[in-house]
Parts: sequence; structure tokens; C-alpha cells
Amino acid sequence: MHEARLWGVIRHQASIGFPDWKPHYPKKIMKIDPVTGEKDITLHIKRPRCMKNMPLKNMEQDFYKEFKGWYYDLKTCEAVISLRNEDTWMWRGIRVLDPMWLVNCSKKDIECLFFNKIWFLPEEKEQSLQFQNLINVCFKKDINSGNYWKSYWRDLKREELMKEERQRERINKKIAEAAHQASL
Repeated sequence: MHEARLWGVIRHQASIGFPDWKPHYPKKIMKIDPVTGEKDITLHIKRPRCMKNMPLKNMEQDFYKEFKGWYYDLKTCEAVISLRNEDTWMWRGIRVLDPMWLVNCSKKDIECLFFNKIWFLPEEKEQSLQFQNLINVCFKKDINSGNYWKSYWRDLKREELMKEERQRERINKKIAEAAHQASL
């Protein structure tokens, strides 16, 4: 059913010239070696535009008061947080499809999930530990919905990008100097 919708969207986009899906066409850069006269063709492709911040689902806050346990459901591939209201004795569950959704839990909820490990069957171990490992990181780094944290990794990524830019500028400068020396 989803495939039929997707093919419908693809057909519609194809009929109107793909205004929403733009392929990356490489820019052809041709250099001629002044000594040998050979053509050197380089294809330069721009980096794709992509999502920088992933939107996260809003999670229910402060469910630790009603928490009874959590487990991995193999049928739906979700972590299920089981809750029971003490007043009405009604059971309910919070289903978590993506482990990153747990980042939006409150600090007390993260502590509760950290100290009460996820329950799983042996064949579900790899998938369920993704949820538990994320909770471990959130607890250790104090990441939760009430805490705006500055990402060290973003700064590191920016620093690496600047190093690449400087390296690229140095290489281009050396090439320009070599080309100037060769032309003399």
C-alpha cells in the first residue's frame, strides 16, 4: 500500500520535471597540463542538503510515578513502558519506536529507566540494548528534556570542517604556485 503511494508520487514528480527532487549534477572542471598538453577532467559535486536536527516525538513527562517496568516487543519492534495508575488500577503503555525518542523524557524518567533495565528475550538482545544504551548515555551525560545541552560533537564536526577547508586552501595555493612556476 505504501509502495503504491510512493510510486504515485514518483510518477507525478516525473510528469512535472521533479521540482521537489533535484539530482546533483556534477560540475565539470577541465584542466590542461601545460607540459604534456593532456586534459585532466575533475567532476565536482556539491554536498547534499540534509536535515541537521532530527525532529523528536514529544514524550509523556514524569511517568516514573506510575512506572512498573519496560520491555522490548518483538512483534512491533518497539520498547513498551508499562504504567499502572494506583488510583484506578488501570494499566497502560507508552510505545517507543525509535530509541532517540527517549531523549525527550524528564530527568526522573531517565533515572527510572536507567535503574530498571529493559526486559527482553535472548533473540531480542541486540535491538533492545539500543534502547538501554541510549538511556545509559542520557543518564551519564545528563541529557533530558529539561536540560539544554551543548553538543561537543557539533563543535568537533565544525572544527574538522574548518581543518578540511584550510587544507583545501593550502593545496589550491600550492597548485596555483606550481602552475605559475611552470608557466615561467
